[in-house]
Amino acid sequence: MSKKCKCHGVSLSCSYQVCWRVMPPMAKVAKILRQSFNKAVKVKLDKTKTRLRIAAKKRRRKQRRPATSEIAYHSKSPSFCKPNSFLGTPGTKGRECDAKSDSTGGCGLMCCGRGHRTVEGLKQVKCNCNFFWCCHVRCDTCEKYWKATICK
Repeated sequence: MSKKCKCHGVSLSCSYQVCWRVMPPMAKVAKILRQSFNKAVKVKLDKTKTRLRIAAKKRRRKQRRPATSEIAYHSKSPSFCKPNSFLGTPGTKGRECDAKSDSTGGCGLMCCGRGHRTVEGLKQVKCNCNFFWCCHVRCDTCEKYWKATICK
């Protein structure tokens, strides 16, 4: 948070000032959160099971408490790539993805390295719909060409 002030008075003479705290731009907040996420520390309970300690990578390393500014986690996140009936996650096999995107909806990330395939065909859709007074809609059935990219 930063401080922002505005002057008040005759011809903005700044005879008195009003100040308030403002959030930084969302892009800056997102960047800081992403950096914190990337540096997240794994924690475990100490021997008395009353305090969190950073899980040491080596036996001789002294354990310390995580700082209040650090993001901490207890266990790794599950893989959403494969189906997990216990967690109720269906996995990404068979999901539609965007072959042209490198972001989260793109096939590279969503298909978890398994690759993707393109499917196409014709499907029946309602078209040329008309509303008839009162309370009736009549539509024709048309064939529409579709193309989709699906995770393997």
